[in-house]
Amino acid sequence: MRVVHRYPHRREIGYIHDTSVLAAHRGHGLGRAMKARQTQTIAAERPDLELIGTITATTHMIGINHALGYETARTMNWVETTAAGPRFPELVRTPAKAENEDDSDLAWDDWWRLLQAAGRAPA
Repeated sequence: MRVVHRYPHRREIGYIHDTSVLAAHRGHGLGRAMKARQTQTIAAERPDLELIGTITATTHMIGINHALGYETARTMNWVETTAAGPRFPELVRTPAKAENEDDSDLAWDDWWRLLQAAGRAPA
């Protein structure tokens, strides 16, 4: 599988997402072969790209990417919540919006008061 994105704000970078091998077929070099071919194909099809980026979820794919010449540019933290919703629902802004009200975030003071009310910030 190959999913390639080009974002309008970073047109010089192509991103490869979702290189995956079914569990029953792992351990035979398919991931390495697919990533190598994806990289070669994108480089050939898109000579205007300056960089090709990828996101790696496993240490195994990190090794494959490094072996193919990719370098770690940054690390990221993946954060999640349950599908049931946030743990502190009182911190989520949900009141109905007046017609003339914009969609901007709450002011810092408003957030701070909500955090204090939830016991998540000092009074």
